[in-house]
Amino acid sequence: MILVLISALLPIIVTLCLGYFSGARKDFGESHSKILNKLIMSYSLPMSLFGGILATGRKVIFENIPVAIWNFIGMVGGYLIVFSICKFILKNSTSLSALRSLTI
Repeated sequence: MILVLISALLPIIVTLCLGYFSGARKDFGESHSKILNKLIMSYSLPMSLFGGILATGRKVIFENIPVAIWNFIGMVGGYLIVFSICKFILKNSTSLSALRSLTI
């Protein structure tokens, strides 16, 4: 399982490091960075994650169903807690509460 996680996350880490070091060396200007960000966030990153998911075997997925359930509970629970705080305690609109909940 750890190998699957590493193979899925390693391209993301390498891409972030390349972006950081190329920015530090001033290889790309500000106009280039917007184009590269759009390329990476719209195409490269989703395809890399999708490829990592496809590489995971069914046996590994079915062995880790409890992890998936707890992950789901944590994500939905966290969303509902933040949404409730924003909506009922801070008195924000529904759309703003939903946006803040999704962000967190």
